[in-house]
Amino acid sequence: MMRLGAGSRRTAEQFAQQFDGVRVILSDGEHPHERVDSRPALVVATRGAEPIAAGGYQAVVLLDAERLLAIESLRAAEDCLRWWMNAASLAASDAPVILAGGGGPLVQAIMTGRVVPWLQAEIGDRKLLRYPPAVRVASVTGGAPEVERAISTLADLPGVDVIGPAPAESPDAGARLVRAIVRFDYAQGTEVAKRLRGALVADAAGSSSRIAGRSRGRARAESLRLRCDDRGVFDGTD
Repeated sequence: MMRLGAGSRRTAEQFAQQFDGVRVILSDGEHPHERVDSRPALVVATRGAEPIAAGGYQAVVLLDAERLLAIESLRAAEDCLRWWMNAASLAASDAPVILAGGGGPLVQAIMTGRVVPWLQAEIGDRKLLRYPPAVRVASVTGGAPEVERAISTLADLPGVDVIGPAPAESPDAGARLVRAIVRFDYAQGTEVAKRLRGALVADAAGSSSRIAGRSRGRARAESLRLRCDDRGVFDGTD
């Protein structure tokens, strides 16, 4: 099995040309295969679409390592570890698993069988920096006054800190939005959620009175939006 992240159809076509007479199976989001039989074949699969092979794969080659590790995400490395381990688990017990390309601590940990120490070091760094999963996070987006009112409800809670507010992208060209990221200890999760949802309800009630003459179903661009445990909160996404 060759496991890819991008250009899977083109890769399958190239393999079909290079390995004349060999059965090539493409499994991706558009052409998923749950299982393949034990007949010889070269399977090109994207992540999450890897079919189960009868008897296990005789070899697994993981491609695009460098590109996947370079994804601008706090969780890029842990995502790669999960994707690669899931694919490797489909190999037969005596089959080789080859990680092609890439480097760095995670690749070294996989190659040397020291994944657990890598995970321990990673969680240690997250604790020092107060990044998930060491803490929980929530993002509060809206007009500057709305966001300030929402985060002010958390001022007296220990174990809570706020990053921002900072300018945020808006689908409405005329709106100026900001976003604040709230980090909080797990023990404060219920109380933080309660207070932020209360601020959300209060903002919605205030908005209704301020826009009584506006057409039904059209919300103010500056209205509060709340997202808890958003995976992309540190990735520049909203």
